[in-house]
Amino acid sequence: WIQSEEARKHFQSKKITQRESDVLIWVAQGKINQEIALILGLSPRTVSKHLENIFHKFEVSSRVAVVGRTYNMYREDQGQQEGFQHIA
Repeated sequence: WIQSEEARKHFQSKKITQRESDVLIWVAQGKINQEIALILGLSPRTVSKHLENIFHKFEVSSRVAVVGRTYNMYREDQGQQEGFQHIA
């Protein structure tokens, strides 16, 4: 779901950069900063900074909250496409 077109649209609406999107995708898969850094060829500090930016843009304060927010956005889009409003 996090790599869906709907999720990408929300990333764009929040002005999430491509690299922030990459980090968020790995966070949603349960990876820690050190793992994400290795996967993306970044330092753990850079991953942390990307997460800070993501948290600010989504107005949340944790990894769980930002993944939950993006999932809820995706579900809302799915509900609207099926003709009903998803209620969280």
